[in-house]
Amino acid sequence: DQEVESVPPPSNIAASLIRDSLADTINVLHFNRNATARFLMDLDCYFADGTFVKRATPFDELRNQPDHRSTWKPEDVAVDAVFSQLFQLPKSEHKVVYYHAVLTEACKLAPAAIAPSLGRAIRFLYRNTPRTDLELS
Repeated sequence: DQEVESVPPPSNIAASLIRDSLADTINVLHFNRNATARFLMDLDCYFADGTFVKRATPFDELRNQPDHRSTWKPEDVAVDAVFSQLFQLPKSEHKVVYYHAVLTEACKLAPAAIAPSLGRAIRFLYRNTPRTDLELS
């Protein structure tokens, strides 16, 4: 849907490694939403330099990145990881309120970075609602 990749594509092996580590952390730290949110905000510190763009880089500036540089936004990857756990089928591993609390804490920690990413994710969901199969029972 986007002209610039702000999260790793599923075909990239790095996507599996990053998403698995984030999903594991989200699920293991379920007792402490603050620690989970802090980890998600600092996720670019846990991977090699150049894996992600600088934190809070505006989405419009991703188009200006040189071809050899990554355009993955750590905030987008964090929001993507939380949503992937929230919408896990047949049901999420933890209560839905936990995932909402993690996103709320993340917004408190870095509102200028997370809010735009969360907004894009929510708009994506609403834009693709007609394509969603709601008969999954």
